[in-house]
Amino acid sequence: MSKATIKVVETFMPPSSPRVEALPWLLRGGAHAMPDGAPNWARALRQTAAESFAANGLPQPGQEGWQFTSLRHLEPQHYTQPDAVLTGNVPAPLLADSYRVVIVDGVWQSHLSLLPTGLKIAPILQATDIVPHAEEYLLGLGDMAVNPFKALNAAHLRDGFVLALDRGQTLDKPLEVLLWTRDGVAAYPRILYWLGENAEATVLERCAGEGRYFINAQTDIVLQQSARFTYHRLCEEAEKASHISQTTIHCMKDAHFDAYNGAFAGALMRQGYEFKLLEKGVYSSLTGIYLKDGQQIQDFTVLAGHYDESGVSAQHFKGVVDDQARAVFQGKIHVHRPAQKTDGYQSHHALLLSDKAEANAKPELEIYADDVKCSHGATAGQLDVNALFYLRARGIPEHEARALLIRSFMADGIDKIIHPDIRNLFFDRLDAWLANRGKAAA
Repeated sequence: MSKATIKVVETFMPPSSPRVEALPWLLRGGAHAMPDGAPNWARALRQTAAESFAANGLPQPGQEGWQFTSLRHLEPQHYTQPDAVLTGNVPAPLLADSYRVVIVDGVWQSHLSLLPTGLKIAPILQATDIVPHAEEYLLGLGDMAVNPFKALNAAHLRDGFVLALDRGQTLDKPLEVLLWTRDGVAAYPRILYWLGENAEATVLERCAGEGRYFINAQTDIVLQQSARFTYHRLCEEAEKASHISQTTIHCMKDAHFDAYNGAFAGALMRQGYEFKLLEKGVYSSLTGIYLKDGQQIQDFTVLAGHYDESGVSAQHFKGVVDDQARAVFQGKIHVHRPAQKTDGYQSHHALLLSDKAEANAKPELEIYADDVKCSHGATAGQLDVNALFYLRARGIPEHEARALLIRSFMADGIDKIIHPDIRNLFFDRLDAWLANRGKAAA
């Protein structure tokens, strides 16, 4: 490697035997320069993460957890990292009455954001100014060799935001977070939501963009005692976009976390969730829905770790796979020995509309406690031919009958969303997908 190349990435020095295919991800377009006065923990994390990614590269096809998820859509020459962020036009808010945070190409745009008085928000590198010991969560990435995308995100650490609610504070209306990515960009946002004791918030996080781009997001959600957080993620990325995200939820005593994830469009989506139910009485749930066609890939990988007693975790996933698309669900509930009286459940149900569509499910239970209730289930199949015949026998055209059955299958997951306006957004995406499919069949 030439001295000139090393200079481009500032302080990064590759390991003695780097993977050749890994270096373009670190070097292409130049790593975002750290601003003057950046904290030492951030500089150290970037260096360590860059070294890890250079040594390991992207996950290989045979690597555990990646056997079913092809990364053929990812090629570093397609993406750059802009030195200056040009906001251009971003979509209007989806909700009529909400607060707003706007992220463009991974960078928080304060002038486009609308926030209530008293809500604490800052760039991610200033996280320790508003959240005590924030670096503990930002540095706690585990073994980065196991998940190279965590290493890649941390190697580009600079952009994103931290948002904090003080003890007892409640947002009076939802917060809409837009992550907008432009054509040809590789974005690496880092986000930290921190809710103090008895704080409460509802968030709608929308991931979207234009053209061909790559977003690699790392999000940490920290819920102190008895905090309540309702989190919605609406992924409607561009058709040629690749989306990789990892969300880690840290729950303290009696915290309550509800999440709803809708995945639409996008060439490649891999969404990982890790639940750390650290203290007693934690409740957590995750409902995921997805609609995939063409050659799209959707991967949900979930780990629920129970560390103390009387915790509840539930994951419910439903999806429709058409054409040559592929769906992957990998879910694991890990009950540690002190976590007595744990209640854990996970399910994945896929509807296959084509002979070439594929759904892979790998549910797991790893239990070391004695007094628990844990179960899992997974199904994959086609539309019920008897129900389809019943509808057609009553004069309903075949494509309309199929649409009714698909909507009924998916509605169960969407109906779980409590906020009516957000629930309608998810139904709107489902109806639009069915309408497009109906036009193709007509």
